[in-house]
Formats: sequence, C-alpha cells, structure tokens
Amino acid sequence: MATWHRLGDRSELSQRVPLAIKLERWSVAVFLYEGQFRAIGNTCNHK
Repeated sequence: MATWHRLGDRSELSQRVPLAIKLERWSVAVFLYEGQFRAIGNTCNHK
C-alpha cells in the first residue's frame, strides 16, 4: 500500500539539483524533470 509524505514546497526543487530526502529507512532523490516531479532511490549501485 502506498503512503504519501509531504516533502516540501515546489519552490525548493530545481531542474538541475535533486533534493535528497530521508524517509524512515529509505533515501530518495526528488527532482523536477520536464515540469513533473520524479523520485528515484538515492543509492549508488557501484558500491
């Protein structure tokens, strides 16, 4: 089941710089892409 979390205001997000968010045990990178919010896991697969 999905759970919604308020991450901040739209004005805090930049087209160029992702915002790192810690939600419980998850780290998520949130960013704007072509005017839409996107989120991905904030982990590096190379480690």
